[in-house]
This record gives sequence, C-alpha cells and structure tokens, in this order.
Amino acid sequence: MMAYADLVFQFGMADENQATYIYSRTNTAVQYIKAEWFYDGFKIFAALLNGDLIPYPTYLCNITGSTNYYNILRTSLCTRLVWKIGDDVAGYVSCMVVVRGGGHILPFDQPERALNLIQNFVNMQ
Repeated sequence: MMAYADLVFQFGMADENQATYIYSRTNTAVQYIKAEWFYDGFKIFAALLNGDLIPYPTYLCNITGSTNYYNILRTSLCTRLVWKIGDDVAGYVSCMVVVRGGGHILPFDQPERALNLIQNFVNMQ
C-alpha cells in the first residue's frame, strides 16, 4: 500500500526531503493512534493536512502554496449539469465537478471518467 508521503511525492507536490518528513510524521501519528492516543495523532495530521487545531498554515500548504486540494478543477458554472460519456452518467458539474464512483485516487477508481474530465477541462468544454 502506498503511503501518503509517496502519493504527494509522486504527484510532484513534495520533494524527497519533504516526503521523508511527511512519512516520519504520519508514522508517528499512526503509532499514537495504535496506542489510543487519538488526540496526539490528530494533532500531527492537523499540522500536516487540515489545520483544524493550528493557527498557521499546514505543512502541505507551506510546501505547495495551495490550500485547496480537493476541488482544484473548479468551473465557473453554478447550475447543476449532468456530465455524460456516451449514455453513461459520469457525474455532475456545478461549482465543482463530482465524479460518480470516484474515490480518493480518481484515475485508479474511474480511469475513463478521469481522462474525460481532464480532457474537457483542458479543452474548456
């Protein structure tokens, strides 16, 4: 199974040193969670990713300059449209794109829909 550090490194969001740091911190968080020190584990994830408990930008924000990881491919449309590939409902477009059947790693879960989404975005369709 790929670690989160590997994922951000492979996506080009972190260099090797940054990925090593993320790997170290996530391993520590996992150990805390296994020991049932849930709050301590959550504090690490908050500092790395979501920022719920910290008054400053997260580590990922600091290394990428972005705070919007989940909805990077936004559109200016705000009415809900059905997105189809042929006769298949692939998802929905409103202020962001929702891919039916898509998981955390979309190209793995829905490769045809992921490719179509990227092609449509790049071609402004």
